[in-house]
Amino acid sequence: MSNFGNKVQFNVYQTMTSPDLERFPVVYEDWEKQARDVLEDGAYYYVAGGAGGEKQ
Repeated sequence: MSNFGNKVQFNVYQTMTSPDLERFPVVYEDWEKQARDVLEDGAYYYVAGGAGGEKQ
């Protein structure tokens, strides 16, 4: 699942008529690593496991 966040981000920008490339300089994997570094195990695995990610 490497670069999944980058693919999602690209799809968002692709639908914009004139995207500002500095608007959301986000790489999902960077956020995930930072979350792992600062969150306790329970909180990290709750989110990493997809809590709240079900489709409506």
